[in-house]
Amino acid sequence: MSRRALSILGVLLAVQVGAAVLLHLGGGEGSGEVAEGTPLLAFTPGDVDRVLIQDGDGEQVELRKRGETWILPDLHDFPADGNTLERLLDKLAGLEKGWPVATTAAAHQRFKVSAGEFERKITLARGEETLAELYVGTSPGLRQVHVRRPDEQAVYAVNFSVFEAPAGLNDWIEKRVLQVQRDDLARIELPDFTLERTDSGWRLADLADGEAMDEDATENLVGQVTSLTVTAVLETPPESLDDPLLEYTLELKSGKRHHYRFFKDENGDYLVHASQREEYFRLPAFYVDSIRDSDRTRLVKHEPAQEEPEATPEETGEEESAAQEPA
Repeated sequence: MSRRALSILGVLLAVQVGAAVLLHLGGGEGSGEVAEGTPLLAFTPGDVDRVLIQDGDGEQVELRKRGETWILPDLHDFPADGNTLERLLDKLAGLEKGWPVATTAAAHQRFKVSAGEFERKITLARGEETLAELYVGTSPGLRQVHVRRPDEQAVYAVNFSVFEAPAGLNDWIEKRVLQVQRDDLARIELPDFTLERTDSGWRLADLADGEAMDEDATENLVGQVTSLTVTAVLETPPESLDDPLLEYTLELKSGKRHHYRFFKDENGDYLVHASQREEYFRLPAFYVDSIRDSDRTRLVKHEPAQEEPEATPEETGEEESAAQEPA
């Protein structure tokens, strides 16, 4: 082979090597120079006191921390589900970059992690200082999603889901806001009967002789009235409602009394209003129906009557009488 041919081959080889290096350093999809295990977002969960979650349809929710409590400013500072939010922050802090699946602007749109098209945009802040931002896009597989930081070109696939970052107000309300701790409860007043806590357990106020409490049924009812879980807050009170379907009162050991009223609105949804809150709430129908179905007969069981023991001959005197009869 001539020297000229060797020179040409050498040039071609150099070009190929150069192209490979450029590709490895970020010239195309699937490239990157990030070491696996590098945190995707550089923030500390405890520093975050404001979270903004937006979806691609324009819906958004803001959560702010007041003291140790998370609230929803756009819902009159209603309590937010702080436990779920703290888990989200921990999950985001634990995401790692791994090896990028793409690094081009065209890929940003395809994977829906661009500024103009995304499934979620999550902003974490401390006051007015932005600590981290993340675009969340399409899902390449089960429990995985494409993500991108706004300040980077690289797109990564991480273990996350858009369902872990909903953008609706009612997705983040504290759904246990009407719940009462069982140990704090002293008395339950339902329309047809009253339950009172005693040293030996729950007991009907009018329990009669020969009646005993059905402990399983009673504990089930106590659990139902103390564990209400709402699904939505009505931002404005309903204009008109019929008479309540159900009412009951819980009296705490402290002496406080919480009165609950349940309704069905014109759309057939079940609503509840409790005296300790101003708002009306939506809740699943089974809470109302199961409590309405509870009646006194389900809480008591009749003790079987004890049979009188047969009298012995000594008690009746028959043996003595028989001995005195003449032969």
